[in-house]
Amino acid sequence: MRTTTYGAVVTVDSTATSIASPPGPSHRVGVRIPGRGASGPRRLEALLTTEDDEPLRPGDHARQVTLVTTDERAHELLTTGTRFELWTRHLVGQGAITRRRFV
Repeated sequence: MRTTTYGAVVTVDSTATSIASPPGPSHRVGVRIPGRGASGPRRLEALLTTEDDEPLRPGDHARQVTLVTTDERAHELLTTGTRFELWTRHLVGQGAITRRRFV
């Protein structure tokens, strides 16, 4: 199992109360890439951590984050410029990959 790390910019919907619970700078999220692949949107799970160690809040705009995933398809699905949706129990925001980080 290989870990892949990405830098991204995200915007949190103003009604996304589930992103604030539990409080803190890290969140387990679903990443949905609309329209990728023959079967429609693709999904993967990731750990999202804010760059400034401050928690995400509803209405946050253009927050710098790090996404870490162990999904083997990540390198195919997430490239610089890829737009994605963030999910917890429902849609909470959207974002774009800014770079892949090599650790």
